[in-house]
Amino acid sequence: MAGFAGAGILFLGLMFGWSSIGCAGPPAGSDEAVASGREGQNKPLIKIVSPNGGEVWAEGETHDVLWDSEGVTEVRITVAVGGKDKGHLGEGVPIDAGAGRFAWTIPRDFVTGFGISEAGNVRVMIYDARDRQVFDISDGPFTITGPRPAAAEEAMPPAEGDRDYEQAIVGYFDALSGREFKRAYDMLSACKVVLTNADGSAVAFRPRPGYESWLEAQQNVRTIEVRRVERLIPATGGGPGAAGRGDALATLGIRAYKVTLSIELSREDWTVGSGENTLFVYVVKGSDGMVRILEIGSGP
Repeated sequence: MAGFAGAGILFLGLMFGWSSIGCAGPPAGSDEAVASGREGQNKPLIKIVSPNGGEVWAEGETHDVLWDSEGVTEVRITVAVGGKDKGHLGEGVPIDAGAGRFAWTIPRDFVTGFGISEAGNVRVMIYDARDRQVFDISDGPFTITGPRPAAAEEAMPPAEGDRDYEQAIVGYFDALSGREFKRAYDMLSACKVVLTNADGSAVAFRPRPGYESWLEAQQNVRTIEVRRVERLIPATGGGPGAAGRGDALATLGIRAYKVTLSIELSREDWTVGSGENTLFVYVVKGSDGMVRILEIGSGP
């Protein structure tokens, strides 16, 4: 993840995350550009101390995000799961860089709200609040665990209604492995889907990217073999007026699946590597009876 530009884009071309952060500097002539370009100053530096790879944290716990910095006044901290941006810590307010720490209480539904018991591909990024090109990212992924929601304590048993969805998922990856790119691309949703809960929270799925850019991303894939497809049941609201991501997904019949794949790549990617990988796939069946893929990512 050291090469940050485009780091939030999975080789499948359907995952969007941190790719816009650090890709461009402040506008020429701005206060930020002048401040970062003054001569005679040491180059600003940020170095993450923790979490920096290998830690195991749990929902509901409070942990210190630690860093060292030089020549930086304020920082912002973001968290991503599988390269998918999960937002800023501290409500996005700049944090005193000199403090060198931020106490983060991990929300109780941070990973289990998606129907999984843990996420092992979490990273933190800290960047200069005035110059986004000054940043550091966890050297390696760390893990966040938590109790599963009661509704997702066990994988939903296979049912007649799941067969079409599972066949569509397997068919997509088989098409990629067989270099049938047009068939695979046609299985991706061309629509932007935004669902808003009563509490104002929202769930959004982006439309598929343009064919040429998507096709270019697929050249990294040599072979893909689907090993296992498991349906997940995201948590729903727990009481009157309560709503969660699961409520929005259930409303339109959007289903989530955990897919275990054996992948061979022509070059290694920071989000996945050759060998066994786990991806999360969101699908929906249209009024025409076709199952379309809304999102594929290495995080829920």
